[in-house]
Amino acid sequence: MAPKIIALSTSVRSGGEKAKSVIHELVEGADNLEQLKTRAAAKTSLSNTDILCAAALLGVKNSHGRWEYTSPSDENICESAGILISSPVYFGDRSLFVKNFSHKAGSGGK
Repeated sequence: MAPKIIALSTSVRSGGEKAKSVIHELVEGADNLEQLKTRAAAKTSLSNTDILCAAALLGVKNSHGRWEYTSPSDENICESAGILISSPVYFGDRSLFVKNFSHKAGSGGK
């Protein structure tokens, strides 16, 4: 079985639970990046960060990998082979979520 990649979009403007279904629809309905971009243009509920996440997941799908778009609070993160984090950049620095997540992951979750 192919490894599973978990994707997180950490934008405060993310569509939340609704974004999960829209991103799933975008990724599954597109064969290439141009198709995804065309379909995403009609989805006004998505943030730029969500769309970037969908583009990366399309790459996972096209490489025959398993993927899941999830929220940062879901517990299945530890079960994944990799974590894809899509985050806005604020004033040239990473978001607070990414900073805290990387520190927590680097310390073994302590």
